Amino acid sequence: MPQFHPLYFFAQIIWLALCFGALWGIMHWKVIPYFQEIRKWRKSTLHEIISQAQTLQQKAEGILLENQKDLDQVRRKTKHLLDEVLKKTQKELHVFLYETRTQHQERLEALRAQLELEKKEIFETLEPSLLPLTTLFLNRYGKAASENEVTAHG
Repeated sequence: MPQFHPLYFFAQIIWLALCFGALWGIMHWKVIPYFQEIRKWRKSTLHEIISQAQTLQQKAEGILLENQKDLDQVRRKTKHLLDEVLKKTQKELHVFLYETRTQHQERLEALRAQLELEKKEIFETLEPSLLPLTTLFLNRYGKAASENEVTAHG
């Protein structure tokens, strides 16, 4: 095998040193600095992105607090308005019920008065004809009723 021949050892060591030195130089002055620059750029970009995210998160939390305050304020106003509407509606309902009750009572009183007038008119019309009928009824059934009472008690 020629690579183990002692005549070629020195040349192989020289080529090994030259190739190693060239690769080491390329890596040391070109490749590694390029990767270090990429790493620094990524690190700074990530730092900027993280700081922007933190800033946005703080803004979002501030907006959320403002929205929560606004929502609470709207809820209070809505509750207040609903309470006012409820009170107003209850008041209107009470007024309506009072007016309706008053109207019904007035109508009822008018109907009662009309009924009393019609009742008087009917009795005035029927009274002359009822007197002979009443006496006839009492004569006919009054005796039978009094006899039944005597036998029932006797």
